[in-house]
Amino acid sequence: MKHFATAPAALTATLAIAAPAAADLTGIVAEASDAVINGAPVRVTRVFVTVSSTSDRILDVSAYPVAGGATYYHRDVFTEGEYSTTVGSFSPAMSLAGGTLDSFVTVGNTVNATNQTQPGTGWGSNGLNRPDFPVAAGSNTTCSWLSFNPNAAGPNTLGRILVGQFVTHHDDFALLTLQVRALNTGAFLSGNVLLAPDLCPNSAKTAPGECGCDEPDTDSDLDLASDCHDAPTTELTLPSPLAAAKVNPGNFGSAVRVSGDWLAVGASTSFYRSELERGAVILYRLGAKGWTQFQTIVAPLEHPYSPNASDLFGAAVEFGGGTLFVGAPSRRLAATGSATRGTVFAYRFDESAQKWTLRQSIESPRQNFAGGSRLGTRISFDPIASRLFVSDLGDRTDAAHVGSVSILELDGDGLWTERAHVVNPANDTNNSMYFGMGVSAWGDELVVGAPGTMSTPDGYAPGTAYAYRRNAQGAWDLVQTIPHPTGSSVGGDFGWSIGLNGRTLAITAGRMFVPAPWGLPFPPKEYPGVELYERSKSGQWQSVARLVPSDLVATMTGAADSSPRVTLDGDRLAFTLGQGRRSSVFRRIGGSEWIQHSKERYGTAVYQLGAGSATLAGPLLISAFGPQRPQDDGTLVAQDLGLADCDGDGVADKDTDGDGLPDCIDPDANGDGIDE
Repeated sequence: MKHFATAPAALTATLAIAAPAAADLTGIVAEASDAVINGAPVRVTRVFVTVSSTSDRILDVSAYPVAGGATYYHRDVFTEGEYSTTVGSFSPAMSLAGGTLDSFVTVGNTVNATNQTQPGTGWGSNGLNRPDFPVAAGSNTTCSWLSFNPNAAGPNTLGRILVGQFVTHHDDFALLTLQVRALNTGAFLSGNVLLAPDLCPNSAKTAPGECGCDEPDTDSDLDLASDCHDAPTTELTLPSPLAAAKVNPGNFGSAVRVSGDWLAVGASTSFYRSELERGAVILYRLGAKGWTQFQTIVAPLEHPYSPNASDLFGAAVEFGGGTLFVGAPSRRLAATGSATRGTVFAYRFDESAQKWTLRQSIESPRQNFAGGSRLGTRISFDPIASRLFVSDLGDRTDAAHVGSVSILELDGDGLWTERAHVVNPANDTNNSMYFGMGVSAWGDELVVGAPGTMSTPDGYAPGTAYAYRRNAQGAWDLVQTIPHPTGSSVGGDFGWSIGLNGRTLAITAGRMFVPAPWGLPFPPKEYPGVELYERSKSGQWQSVARLVPSDLVATMTGAADSSPRVTLDGDRLAFTLGQGRRSSVFRRIGGSEWIQHSKERYGTAVYQLGAGSATLAGPLLISAFGPQRPQDDGTLVAQDLGLADCDGDGVADKDTDGDGLPDCIDPDANGDGIDE
């Protein structure tokens, strides 16, 4: 019998996918085997819940189909002992013992004196003997299996409680969702169970899961990343300067950038003295003793309009041309009254004073602030042309086209001056498109995201990206409108974050349709991901790949994220989910194929976790994620992309073919050109 286990600490996907568990319910385990009923081959899948204590009990369990369809075999009370594929009543002859070929759900290990299930825990209970129950292959209704018994027995000697068994035709494919409720706490544990033929006949696994058929979905060093996508990580133990400066580090990690030996971390809702939510940027410097706190910059005290207003100073940070740029998109000025205007502050490092000093305050040259401007929401520096790109999500110079991006260059006095700006090309009078939320440039190419772009006539907002090219006169022409690659059922957030690096363009989407994994005959589900583009011979951007973290797709449940971020650096790409609490790194091999190099899962904190844009700096992936509550410190994690250490011993694992990918994450470990 093949078996596998899933638990929140190392989310894998072979047959059962467990959601984050309650303290007493720790995971879902499924075991599958083959049998024969009346000459017909069947697949027997037994499902257990693992628990943390012998005192844990299950109050109720339900299962309902979500994809596919199957023929379920069971014993019917009216034909006692005969197998039926039509809906009947609970059979008292059914036993919970292994080897009994019957379909049922149960609150677990519940037996009477004759070793048979108690009433109310079987096939036909709770009104399930209905003609619309999905017993025929291909059928799929909302009718569910349900079992309830507050007197259920506890776990067996393996620490598991039986919750169901499904006997289906061997060649059927069905996906069930189970929901289990703990008796002690009332907390729920949910997960998927795949009923399918053996998809990995030559391995101990029954389905490829996250790591493929030939590699177990294990986490040897317990760092919350499966071995197949593991890389050593070190939590940066950074001082907490904000408390000493009477600054509360709210939203620590709202933005992160690395340049050489400098690391800038935004904390855009920090409290400073009596002034509310002004924001701060904490600078660290890399030296012989690692990263050490160097300087804390708070929003400038002078505030012509409202001393107690929120600036969101640190919502965006960027290095470029020896300058540190800090966005304060909610800053108000006397000229704007109560409306926000937004400012970008430019700092230069003073060698004599050994600190970063304010060099320039950059404000929009446009004076229409009705409804509030938001200059500094996003900042991007292009090192190829030494240009600065600044988003203003609230620019209402053209009332019918809200949102713009300013393009700035250094003038003869060493000040950043606007040379051009591009305005939202779509009709948007209420700033619902968020034009400029994503922005990236490379030379004379610029791509701007508008993740709130509505589609017509369905009223959904899948998002859009706009590609611009600089002409000989210095103006930027719109040359291509890039729609959401798959459409979206609700809101796709396509264009929330953009990376442009040479010939490659990466655009994130909070939702995009992705086929079911492993060739399963299930409809596509939506997941957050990155769409990759390369320029065609005609000069247009065309899609070449879709990257979605493998552990997400393996769940087969679908997912969404409203604030995904991407950072593109040559042949490496970092993808961070603000709500999904994970960062994934992809690597391009052979010039065109992208594989998932590594991933990290960051535990239970959920307040803007992963909201900071991941930054690739040399061998490091610096991921910032914010605090669980606004008053808590955040954390930084450094991941060494140049060293894969699947066994967690601190030493790079074997690289047989010398291609720079250790065997544990190399699809072609022996270099014969054929994926193992």
